[in-house]
Amino acid sequence: MFAKSVTTKPRRFLMALGTLGLAAVVWAPAPVGAQQSPPSPADATILFPGTFNFRICPSFDVRIDVQGKQGILALPGGTTIVTSPALKATVTNLATGEQVDLNITGTTQISLTGDQVFRGSNLVLRAVQFGDTTNTLAYVNGRFTYPPFSGVGTLTDICVLLA
Repeated sequence: MFAKSVTTKPRRFLMALGTLGLAAVVWAPAPVGAQQSPPSPADATILFPGTFNFRICPSFDVRIDVQGKQGILALPGGTTIVTSPALKATVTNLATGEQVDLNITGTTQISLTGDQVFRGSNLVLRAVQFGDTTNTLAYVNGRFTYPPFSGVGTLTDICVLLA
């Protein structure tokens, strides 16, 4: 079904589409007072341009198909953690049909100020339109933060991979 597969050594890493992080991790028990919804099915298609009115990869249009489960943990104080157990994404270069299959089972922590921490494997949408310094899809595995975008772990530029 998929033309290519990108795999990295497991570590830790939503689908926070704005500054996109598609992610999940095995969590310890939730702190007292935390409200958690059980993971529910996630099935979405995102188009660039289309869903968003800009091109994320400089030389071609992109489709992202996401399937799996996603859960939300609301912590006291307003921090939200998005988990993505068994979430997968297929990113397609619409000009060539070239595809890459990604496990994006990391977590994303979002503070009240909008700061984000991606842990584990995530697909992160980096876009000037959202205040970043570049437009690209970054597949990250490790611990990355935004803003500014930085981190420790591995980073694969999906636009370069599919070009």
